[in-house]
Amino acid sequence: MHSDFLTYYDDEDSAVAVGHVVIKDTSSIVFADSLIHLRNDQTSFAYKNVSVVDPKNKLVIFGDQLENYQKTQYSKVQGNPFLIKLDTTKSGVLDTLIISSKLMEAYRDSTKRLVATDSVKIVRGDFASLNGYTVYYQKDQHLFTYRRDADLRSPVLWNENTQLIGDTVNIFTQDNRLQKMIINSNALIVTDNKNYPFRFDQISGKDIKMFFGENGLELIEVKGNVLSI
Repeated sequence: MHSDFLTYYDDEDSAVAVGHVVIKDTSSIVFADSLIHLRNDQTSFAYKNVSVVDPKNKLVIFGDQLENYQKTQYSKVQGNPFLIKLDTTKSGVLDTLIISSKLMEAYRDSTKRLVATDSVKIVRGDFASLNGYTVYYQKDQHLFTYRRDADLRSPVLWNENTQLIGDTVNIFTQDNRLQKMIINSNALIVTDNKNYPFRFDQISGKDIKMFFGENGLELIEVKGNVLSI
C-alpha cells in the first residue's frame, strides 16, 4: 500500500491512509483519496475518487465509496458506481461494456458475478438497456435482468433499430459478440418500419428468443399468445 500519510493503530491492528492511496493485491489495484484497513477482519473501506482496476480482465469500476470484505469475497461500490470493461472481437474491433447504477456488488466466489441495482444503464456496441436490477456473470459472458416486485417498469432494451421489453431477460455473448437473447413473460418487440415512417412493427408473446450471427440478428422465435401488428 502507498499513500501520502499513514497512521497505524497497534492496539486495533488497523491503518488509516490518506492522500493518493494505492493498494495492490494479486488480482486488483485500488485507488482512493483515503482508506481504512482493519487487518484482523480483513476489511477495507475506501473513500472519494475510488477506482478498482482488474488488469487481467481489463475491467475498471469507479465510485465514491468502496467496502471490501476479503473473508467472504464480497465487495460493494456506492456513490454513482460506473463499470467499464474493454474487449476486442475476433475481427479486432474494440468492444466496450459500460454499466452504471446506484449500487454495485461483486461476489468473487465460483460464480464471479457483479450485481448492479437501481437505475441500471447498460451500453455495449449497438445494444443498450434500462432496468432496475442486472446480474453480470463475467466468466460466462452472461447478463441477466428481471422485473422485481418493487419495480414500476419491466426492463427495456434496444438493439440497433429494435426495442425489446420483458419481465425477465437473459443476454448471452460469445467471443465478445452478442449471441442470443431470451425474453420471458410479457415479451414485446417493436421495430422501425423503414417503408413507413412513424409506423412500427410489433410482435408480442409469452416468450421470445433472438439469435444473432456475424451480421446481426438472424432469427426470432415467438411462442405463447403470439400477436403481430
